[in-house]
Amino acid sequence: MFSTTKFEYLLPKKCDLLCYDQGKGFNRDIKKIFKSLKIDILYVKLEKLNLIIVCKSLFSKILNFKLSIKNHYIKHYCHYTQPKIILSTSYLDKSFLYLKKNIKNDYKTVLIQRCPYKVTDFKINKIKPEIDQTYLFNETSSRIIKKKN
Repeated sequence: MFSTTKFEYLLPKKCDLLCYDQGKGFNRDIKKIFKSLKIDILYVKLEKLNLIIVCKSLFSKILNFKLSIKNHYIKHYCHYTQPKIILSTSYLDKSFLYLKKNIKNDYKTVLIQRCPYKVTDFKINKIKPEIDQTYLFNETSSRIIKKKN
């Protein structure tokens, strides 16, 4: 599992836009479009880990059992990067959908939905997702997300 993980040893720098676990093509396109912004990527599938934030996350997990270690990691990463916008296409990732509930910061969450939603996509989630802005590409998805937001 960790054999392909890259490790970082310095804390991440502040950024304007934080891409939440995007694909390589999407990240490349976002960097081209928003050249003037400082952009960082939060890898939530263990592609890259910041060891200082991992240590802080393990320690904070001891103090707060409600959040998963993954959510502690995301919370600390966002604390250090202080993004104005967190951008994602991961509409089924609960950690992103409930990010605003877990992290009390002044930022906007934006969801760019590339594939159509199904009504069953949100049945497992009892709490409404907290997303500031969504960009949807079909009417069915638009109706579903409006009911959930």
